[in-house]
Amino acid sequence: AWTYGSVDPISGTVDLLQLARAFGKLHSTGWQPRRSVIVGSWDGEELNLFGSDIWVRQNEADLRAHCVAYVNTDEVAFGPEFFAAATPDLAGMLRDTTTAVNAPDSMTALDKYWQSEDPKREVAAIGGGSDHEPFVYHENIPALAGAYGGPFGTYHSAYDDPTSLAIFDPGMHRAAAAARFTSMAVLRLADAEYPDLRLAALAATLRSRLAAFAGAKGDEARREQIAQVLIPDADAFAVAAAALDGRADAAVASGDTAAAAATYARLRAAENAFFQPGSSKWARTMLYSVSGYAGDTLPSLDDALQPGGDTAVATLHAAFQSATQAASQQ
Repeated sequence: AWTYGSVDPISGTVDLLQLARAFGKLHSTGWQPRRSVIVGSWDGEELNLFGSDIWVRQNEADLRAHCVAYVNTDEVAFGPEFFAAATPDLAGMLRDTTTAVNAPDSMTALDKYWQSEDPKREVAAIGGGSDHEPFVYHENIPALAGAYGGPFGTYHSAYDDPTSLAIFDPGMHRAAAAARFTSMAVLRLADAEYPDLRLAALAATLRSRLAAFAGAKGDEARREQIAQVLIPDADAFAVAAAALDGRADAAVASGDTAAAAATYARLRAAENAFFQPGSSKWARTMLYSVSGYAGDTLPSLDDALQPGGDTAVATLHAAFQSATQAASQQ
């Protein structure tokens, strides 16, 4: 925190403590999740993500081999509006999680509460500005976050203290609701037979990005040339992704744990086709980029408009082909 940090980030820390307490109670009854849950609280976030970035680098081998997803908590309770962000493969799971927990009034289902504010229940791109960045951009790991927010006049000031919480979160009901959402999302990722990531949702996002790129103004001839190469690639990937998601559903429905595990491995292999571990850049995924708080998809498309851009096109073409092949393997 810059100062007292009662909202930023201690509201997120309290969220983690409530999750740990709830999971501890479950564990005391004999419950054991299928996957390990690591609860981490990072220092130095305001100093360029110092704590989380170093931890990710120190544990890179384990993360690359085993991490299913990262769930971020930061400032989670400072207003009435529910805000959700995720990588595309987790957006559907995030929406579904909101049907299983209650809003701050403890009576209304969160999906209904959210829908009253936003009929589309929009899940934003994960973007930047918090500790999910090393996981998403440096390691290509799926991530999500959910919080209750609004105008935050005490942000990064000495007024971000316990007294202000009585204004932003009377009775701490929003903090409790945020913890319910976070805990349910983590529980589902940790204990589902198949972690509910959807490759087809990622494929749809990539196709939308390519369509927007092709239709944008400026360099129209070059954009069309690039689109003729990459849009068929994206279409083929979308077909393979939908088929893979279908195989995952069938494996879960039949109780075939081996098939579910194999299908999940194919999903991660497909996503990792867009990962460049040898890159000299800190952001090594080709899927996403971040500028400040804003997120983008397929950032190297813009590089393809620059001199020497054929290399960027060829790299994306190869990544799409590898991803399609990975998703198609039985």
